[in-house]
Amino acid sequence: GPAGCALAKRLAEHLPRQNILLLDAGGPNEDRAHQTFGERHWTLTVPGYNWGYKTVSQPELDSREVDYSRGKGLGGSTAINFCVYTRGPSADYDHWSALVEDPTWAWENVEKRFDRAG
Repeated sequence: GPAGCALAKRLAEHLPRQNILLLDAGGPNEDRAHQTFGERHWTLTVPGYNWGYKTVSQPELDSREVDYSRGKGLGGSTAINFCVYTRGPSADYDHWSALVEDPTWAWENVEKRFDRAG
């Protein structure tokens, strides 16, 4: 999906003499009926579009497993997540940075990476 494309782009920039092959598992997801945003919710339940991952049993949730949908096919999870992503609040990144004592994860540094990827 897009994350693989971004990684392939970076590799190609840093290794200009190398050929970079980008592969996505699953099918091509070409059916136009499956590309209408308002009607894509069903892709979350179709094995051909979703790997069907679940978390381990969660004691805090009455031992339920939680769906961890990951896209299968061209586009990766973007094929099932309506082409949406979100950035967390800046305070979260600053908090994580402090927890691991690594300024790389501070918002001012992470934001630059988000902007570069977009």
